[in-house]
Amino acid sequence: QVECIKCPMGKYNIFDGASDEDACKLCPFGRYSNKSAVADLNECIECDRGKYNENEGSISITSCKLCIQGKFNNNEGNNRCAQCSPGYYSGFGHEQCKICLKGKYSNLYQFDCISCPKGKFNDFNGAVGEEDCKNCPWGRYSNKSGIVDLTQCAKCVVGKYNEEEMATSISNCKLCESGKFNNNEGSNKCDECRPGHYSGFGYQQCKVCSKGKYSLNTDESKYTECLPCPPGTFIDFEGGDSKE
Repeated sequence: QVECIKCPMGKYNIFDGASDEDACKLCPFGRYSNKSAVADLNECIECDRGKYNENEGSISITSCKLCIQGKFNNNEGNNRCAQCSPGYYSGFGHEQCKICLKGKYSNLYQFDCISCPKGKFNDFNGAVGEEDCKNCPWGRYSNKSGIVDLTQCAKCVVGKYNEEEMATSISNCKLCESGKFNNNEGSNKCDECRPGHYSGFGYQQCKVCSKGKYSLNTDESKYTECLPCPPGTFIDFEGGDSKE
């Protein structure tokens, strides 16, 4: 033999006196070598963090593949990428998974976090599913996705109410019926007017009946209007609650 033959790219040999190519070992997975005559394992170059190589004997840096979305690798020289945990996400080539912020969640293999749907909110980081998104309570609604706090569920205005959870539109806030009222934001019901008072649709307060009129909760009025005193009778004060 005139001269020794170099171990080819992707292989190395740490021994003197090797007699054939079988003595040249493959660079292990997670590494590559683009040079011949490599004499030590440490000369097989490790793939960077965020990448992996599942083949032995690789000869090029292109053998190091980016971790796919939803996976990560924070070590050099790896042959695989690990899954992001629920509540986390990653893009291509990430060294670490990122936590989903408030208003969002993720299941396994997520490359991005999913916004909580309209009518719901999430007030903590790292939510793992839509079940972690809380319903906007009655008296409120949300027409936006990904909200992060109960206060972002808008309240129904005074004179209106909503008796459903997870409402997604201002149209879920209904006007108080005639004979009822509501003077609080974010209510799930309207209160009935007292005798001697009345209201129309969407009233914030009931109005007092004027002199000569009265109101009762009857099939005829139900506090929706004030009725005049019968002929031959009178009421000389406001807020009459009887025709007697």
